[in-house]
Amino acid sequence: MKAVIDIGSNSVRLMLKEGSSVRKTLETTRLSQGLDGSGKLLPEAMERTARAIADFVRQAREAGADPLLFATEAVRKAENGGDFCELVRARTGARIEVLTGEQEALCGYLGGAAAFSDAEGLCTVDIGGASTELTSRRSGRPVFLTSLPLGVVRLADACGRDRKRTEARIADELARCEKVPPAARLLAVGGTATTLAAVDLALPVYDPKRVHGHFLSLLALKAWADRLFSLEIGDIRALPGMEPKRADVIAGGAALLAAVTEFLGFEGCTVSESDNMEGFLLLKGL
Repeated sequence: MKAVIDIGSNSVRLMLKEGSSVRKTLETTRLSQGLDGSGKLLPEAMERTARAIADFVRQAREAGADPLLFATEAVRKAENGGDFCELVRARTGARIEVLTGEQEALCGYLGGAAAFSDAEGLCTVDIGGASTELTSRRSGRPVFLTSLPLGVVRLADACGRDRKRTEARIADELARCEKVPPAARLLAVGGTATTLAAVDLALPVYDPKRVHGHFLSLLALKAWADRLFSLEIGDIRALPGMEPKRADVIAGGAALLAAVTEFLGFEGCTVSESDNMEGFLLLKGL
């Protein structure tokens, strides 16, 4: 049994993997809430995230696994990221590995590409709470890895649900992005992509087998951005397939995924259920 805990900027996730059997559990804790304004993780965000991690560590150990923990942009960027890691270590005895932006991008790519046979021609996009990673590969190795300071929580903190401000912020960051080498297909990993796939499929109950491999056209992404920005939060929460705690940030996520897809010159993206947690194990040679 292998266990991985992903400490993201929007949510904490646990993956238990034994052979080909994979089980994932998620708790939305918004660790990066308020980070852009203060440069620090808020005490209440640290506390609720540490509680979620402690519960996941307990579950992993009860399942017979010693969990591997990794953190991404929120902990990487925060002035008090080290304090948060110490808080978790004191609560659980577990050490957090804080990934660099390039390592985070590589994990998303490795996890996503492992689930598809045409990995050589893939570009991956991983939209998180505080950052978005883009990766492209040639001749068996990544040739482009970047982490952009764009994520659904960061956008919501900075722009609320103001569509013009959201899209202007996205356009500014993408304009500073290096040119990504061309690829045959765009693969989208992470909670924004899987949630949009579930909503696009109108799933009454989340079904990873149906989400995995679902194609979201650029036209569909733009249409979902239009609709999500026009709806009240309660109405978004009621949509079939919607993860309730993601309802207040998903409009910005749809706009971001649409903008990245268009920026890279693709007609749409294929959604992957396999992501940076599987990729982290591969990075570790496990």
